[in-house]
Amino acid sequence: ADSSGKKRLHRTIDIETPLFLSNDEGTYGAIALYYKDSQITISHLFTEGDFWVIMPTTKEAIIFPTSCVTEEQVREKLQEILKKTPEEKVLSRKIRYYNSEKDTLEIL
Repeated sequence: ADSSGKKRLHRTIDIETPLFLSNDEGTYGAIALYYKDSQITISHLFTEGDFWVIMPTTKEAIIFPTSCVTEEQVREKLQEILKKTPEEKVLSRKIRYYNSEKDTLEIL
């Protein structure tokens, strides 16, 4: 709860324990991030603002709050994941950035 007594959802997210967005089958999570409601929900409930996203495969979108990690840390994590991912399963080698003020998801 915050100082006013209102209950809030709280989760510790960092470079080693990111937020994973997927579906019940554990597939196509990367697509789910492109629904505007998903972006806003993640921003409000989990990251409390802007966030970085990597989508190395279609299985999931991996999300990191900008308040907890740097772009460089996310780039390193993406490279680490890509080394373990078979080439035919790679979806993206790019980082995406959600700007909560502009309500935009941009590819860096």
